Amino acid sequence: MRFTKEELQFLEIYAIGADSKIEFHDKVQIIANKEKNTVKFTQMSDQINFVTEIPKQVDKDFEIIIPIVQLNNLLKLSGSEEIELTEDKIKLGDGSTYELSKYDFSYTNIEDIINNLNDQKTEHVYKVNDLEKLNFVKNYMGEFEIDKALNTIALINNHFVASDRRNVIGAVKSNNNIDNKVYLSEKTVKLLSICKLSTIELSFYDGYYTFELGGVKVIVNIIPYILPDIFDENISKKYMHPYEVSIDKKELNEALKRIKVVASSNNDGRIYITFKENILVIESKEEYAGYAIEKVQADVPAKVVGQEIIVSIHFLMSIISVLSDDLIIKIDEYGKDFVAIAIKDIDDSKLFVYQVYRG
Repeated sequence: MRFTKEELQFLEIYAIGADSKIEFHDKVQIIANKEKNTVKFTQMSDQINFVTEIPKQVDKDFEIIIPIVQLNNLLKLSGSEEIELTEDKIKLGDGSTYELSKYDFSYTNIEDIINNLNDQKTEHVYKVNDLEKLNFVKNYMGEFEIDKALNTIALINNHFVASDRRNVIGAVKSNNNIDNKVYLSEKTVKLLSICKLSTIELSFYDGYYTFELGGVKVIVNIIPYILPDIFDENISKKYMHPYEVSIDKKELNEALKRIKVVASSNNDGRIYITFKENILVIESKEEYAGYAIEKVQADVPAKVVGQEIIVSIHFLMSIISVLSDDLIIKIDEYGKDFVAIAIKDIDDSKLFVYQVYRG
């Protein structure tokens, strides 16, 4: 069967979804059907599945499974606009021939999934906008191997929200109007970010949601996530403290870049921030790691003067890098104990809940 490179461009999406850490999650299945004159490409993993069916004159039935990244790289590097796929070879238009590793198994479950979806009625269809804003919080998703239940960005209260449970919860306001919570898997976020989409339509079923992307039907396995709703009153009261400290982002960032030279050697990159009258005193003072001090102008309410927090310079710099020129720290008065602070834009478009260290 002969294909043009343009016909097979969709395989770039398959390559993005490949996961070499798990056996057979970095392959593509190709099924040529002579009766239907179609070629079906499929890929499966524990998070996401791909299906693409192309009308094509088929002379012989066959089914193969080969490494998707190798196949995609060959297509991209080929100087020819035509590629021939057979059950045992890949022939490029310039006369080059490749025989990739083949595997003796089949993605039979993908047909079960497709049949299951065809038998169901769509439960919900949501158009999700402002997808470019996923980039502001995607670094705070829980890792799949460590905390699968937090390996997501959720649309909660029309904010994109991500949390790593231990350090940071990030939220960015979006131009959406969806009442229900919508959870996007890590691989969905990766695909949407790489493809630079701003809008996607998601169709929800029992156990799955689907969307179309570059000629590929993407089927995402729904996982029971436990991302906290930081807008719930019982949670927000733990970080949305009554006092606001206003700081110039540029001045703070320059001070942090300097003190990081010393603080990077500290346990967790810890630094101490003391709120003085109209000033922040930032210190790196871990034993055996040297000492450094910086002072940054700030608008500090009188009741906050004397308060001290311990934070990681790495997380703090990561957070302020996506905030606007003026940022606000929500903090409680001197003498009050708390477990987290809020760091936000002056216009409330971005909010980060950061769990502070105990002394």
